[in-house]
Amino acid sequence: MLLLDKGYFDYDFEKTQRPDDAATFDNTVKSEEEVKNILSSFGIGTRAKTPNTLEEIQNHIIKQMEE
Repeated sequence: MLLLDKGYFDYDFEKTQRPDDAATFDNTVKSEEEVKNILSSFGIGTRAKTPNTLEEIQNHIIKQMEE
């Protein structure tokens, strides 16, 4: 294997300093409410209220049939 471009890459390299405003863990931690809002935009965690009693189930079915 021949490394024909090796000279180009050796001379092109330049070391830079790390930026001062790099994000830290403490700056990126989100609250539970922020996480829920972000996930709800993707449809995760947005569950419709499910009927619990027989009357609620019957009313839910009647509403669906009317639509």
